[in-house]
Amino acid sequence: MRLPGPRAVAAGLGLALALAGTACAPGKPPETKPAFDTTKPHWQDAFDRVPDILVLAHPRAMARDPVYGALLKSLSRMISARAPQTAGARAAEVLESCDEVIFALRQRGASDALVVLRGVRADIDPRKLTDPNGRAMWSDGPRGTVTELTRAAASDASLFVLPERTWVFATGDARARAREAFAHPFDRPPPLRDDASLFVIRLDGPSLVQGVPRLRTHGAPLEPLGRRLQSISLALRPGKEGLLATFSYSEEDAAAFAEVLLRQVTEALEHEGTEKTKWLGQTKVDRQNYTVVARVSLPPRLVEDLPNVSAAELGF
Repeated sequence: MRLPGPRAVAAGLGLALALAGTACAPGKPPETKPAFDTTKPHWQDAFDRVPDILVLAHPRAMARDPVYGALLKSLSRMISARAPQTAGARAAEVLESCDEVIFALRQRGASDALVVLRGVRADIDPRKLTDPNGRAMWSDGPRGTVTELTRAAASDASLFVLPERTWVFATGDARARAREAFAHPFDRPPPLRDDASLFVIRLDGPSLVQGVPRLRTHGAPLEPLGRRLQSISLALRPGKEGLLATFSYSEEDAAAFAEVLLRQVTEALEHEGTEKTKWLGQTKVDRQNYTVVARVSLPPRLVEDLPNVSAAELGF
C-alpha cells in the first residue's frame, strides 16, 4: 500500500483542524427579543384577539405618494368644505397628521370598535377639539393609569391618550378592555402589520363567509373561495404597484381550489369584461401552500383620474 505524501498529510491535517475549529467555535448568539417594558401602556394590548374587520392606513406616506397624494388632499378638501372649522374638519386634520391609523371592528354590526392613531401631530390637543356648536368634544374621564377622556354626547366612548403621540378611541365594550389592558401591560403583537402598503383592509374569513351566502352556498360560483377561508386582505401598494389581494386558508386543498377559481375569473374578465373591469383580467394569481395571492396594476387612465374624483362620485 502506498502511503500518502507529506503534502497530502499536511493538507488533510489542515482540513481536519479547520473543521474541528468550526465545530468547537461558539456560533453566533441567537437574537434576543428586547425586554418588554411593563412601565408604560402599549396600544397593542387593547386587542385581545384579531377583530373581524381591520383597516390599516398610513396617511403621511399616502400624502407623499406621487399617485395617491393628490387624492388624499382632495378628500381632505371635501371634508373641510362640508364642515369648515368644525369637528369634521379638525378630525380630517388629525387623521392626516398620523403616521398610522388602525380601525378595528370586533364583530360585524356591533358597536365594539377601536381606532388607533399613531404619530398624531404634537401640537394637537384632544381637549381643544370642538363640535359644530363650539363646545369641547372631550373632557376628563375616570382617573387611571393613562389619560382617559370621555364625550358627554356619547357615554359609551372614550379617548385614551398614550405616550409617543398615540391616541386610542374606544366604543362599547372595547372601552373596558382597553382600560384594563393599559393598566396591566401585556406583550401582545399588533393585530395587523404591513409597513409596505398605503392602505389595507383585512376581513375575518369565517365571519365573511357567514355573512355572504354566495361564499358558503353549495354550488354557488364563489363557494370555493369560502371553503376553509381564514382571512382576506386587500392592500393598496405605493405608486404604480397597484393592488394586492391575499386569501389565507386553513387547508392546502382549499387554497388550491381558490387558486383555480381566481384564475378562471381573471381569464373571463380579460376576454369578456367591460371597459371598467377588463383591466382586472391582467391579475396575476400565485399560490404558496395555504395562501393565494392576486396582484394587479392599476390602469394608467384610472391612476390619472384619481386626483380628479368629485365629491359626488365618492358619496360626499
